[in-house]
Amino acid sequence: MAWGGPASLAGRQLQVGGPLPHASTATGKLPAARAAPDAAPFSALRQAFSSYLDDYCRIFNQHAEANGFEYPSTYHVEDSWKNYERVRPVLEQRFAEWQEWRQLEANRRLEP
Repeated sequence: MAWGGPASLAGRQLQVGGPLPHASTATGKLPAARAAPDAAPFSALRQAFSSYLDDYCRIFNQHAEANGFEYPSTYHVEDSWKNYERVRPVLEQRFAEWQEWRQLEANRRLEP
């Protein structure tokens, strides 16, 4: 959410109960996503670039290995700005790839 909000990608369906909290919280923790039950993700984006979890695991497994430890699961990755900064370049890269992909007329027809 920290990346999607500033990139203007947080739609109304992600703002149930009011605006999303921004990254400048006093705790420094990343805000949790609050999705409405009927929230529909960007289907074309999901179809074309659905490897977020693969990227996430790769990034944090490499980080753990380089620092001599292992995460028991993805749920054990600390919710912190430092970890967000590890993931952010990949988010930006994937978003840029999606923007290129969606420039093709055939791909734009796939969007809701």
